[in-house]
Amino acid sequence: MKFTIASLISIGFACTVAIAAPMSALAQEKNSQPLNYFGVGASNRGAAIESKLSINNRFSVRPTATTKLFEEGDRHATIYVPVTYDFGQTSSGLRPFVGAGAGITTENRQFGGVLTTGADYRINKRLTAVGSVNLGLFEDNRDFNAVLGIATNFNR
Repeated sequence: MKFTIASLISIGFACTVAIAAPMSALAQEKNSQPLNYFGVGASNRGAAIESKLSINNRFSVRPTATTKLFEEGDRHATIYVPVTYDFGQTSSGLRPFVGAGAGITTENRQFGGVLTTGADYRINKRLTAVGSVNLGLFEDNRDFNAVLGIATNFNR
């Protein structure tokens, strides 16, 4: 199982870089103002709350909370707070990101790290679609989840 999770993260990271790197040099930003949002979504394990607070045009803090609703046993939540590097917007409108940070889970009250990758797609002035893959690195376990959601944009 560890090989599968590591492989998925590696593939996700490689795809993100492969899409973003060649296009980021050519991409023209539609909006020079950094994108901030707050939204809801679903993960492979349950519900998710996602947000993005831009530090500048390239770096963001992306707090995310997920719950384990779809699995048997204890129900618990996981909170991630990664800092991400936001690649330039591609010609398709995607804005890929990759990052790392801290995480905490209510399962055995463990603290650890998180690796994340994904992409934002600004639907219009008010809405953004968000997709991400997260790997929580906790003492006793590895918490893998994929999240898809919709968020409302706001200015700081």
